[in-house]
Amino acid sequence: MKKKLGIILAVVATAVISIVSLVGCGPVKGLPAQIDALLAVKSGQSDIAIIDSTMANYLINVQKSDSVQGLSIATIEGFDDLTVTEDYGVAAQKDKTKLRDFVSYALYQSTQNGIYQSIVDKYELNAVKIDIAKVENFPADWQTQLIKQGEITIAYTDNPPMGIKNNEVITGFDIDLAKAIFEPLGITVKTKEIVWGSKEMELNSNKVDLVWNGLTITDERKETMAISNPYLQNKQAVVVKTENLSKYTKIADLKGAKIAVEEGSSGQTTADALVKAIKKAK
Repeated sequence: MKKKLGIILAVVATAVISIVSLVGCGPVKGLPAQIDALLAVKSGQSDIAIIDSTMANYLINVQKSDSVQGLSIATIEGFDDLTVTEDYGVAAQKDKTKLRDFVSYALYQSTQNGIYQSIVDKYELNAVKIDIAKVENFPADWQTQLIKQGEITIAYTDNPPMGIKNNEVITGFDIDLAKAIFEPLGITVKTKEIVWGSKEMELNSNKVDLVWNGLTITDERKETMAISNPYLQNKQAVVVKTENLSKYTKIADLKGAKIAVEEGSSGQTTADALVKAIKKAK
């Protein structure tokens, strides 16, 4: 998988330069995917990327992909937003609360039968696993209705280790967990790659049933989507070229820096906060 992922990222890198020049304004550039943000730094089009620490750690420290060689996770002194813990949840359309509740029930059950832990181990995510809230039961009649539906479509982005695209083979923590939950019920799991900034539109147009791809739970998102109980934790991470680790150590060092993020992500929210902090820094 490492070799295939490296090839894919290398191909994506060739398109990043033109993407960065077209999307976003000011110091923060919004890109279609977090991988694009990483590769913008690698190509020199941006100075830092702010992405999920789950992805940054997986690609840089666990996978050690050739395509992100030369990138490191930086510590920015005084920027407390990077220490804030986020919770990942699974999102359904706002009015599909029973589907949301079933996912919460199934997530808890996956901790009882060992499925959750086995997938955590597979992707080396023990540091961010959580005790999923206990859900006692779920209406049998609705579960029967779900089974009759026969299939469910999961929205994902190429976001290792949550969603990993190797040619036409889609794997990753979230994809594997979804399949482990639905397939034993005879429900086929289909996947649809999306642009993260359009996730609400994908749900509301019924193109997908669930957004299951490292979605950070926020009050704002709860207003537009029905979100499950948390199943994994995350933080935001700043990624720079390894050669610049000593250059970027505190907020003031980032004055004039170009920041790459995934459009509509928590990384973008963190980047906006960082820009404000930079303006105040002496």
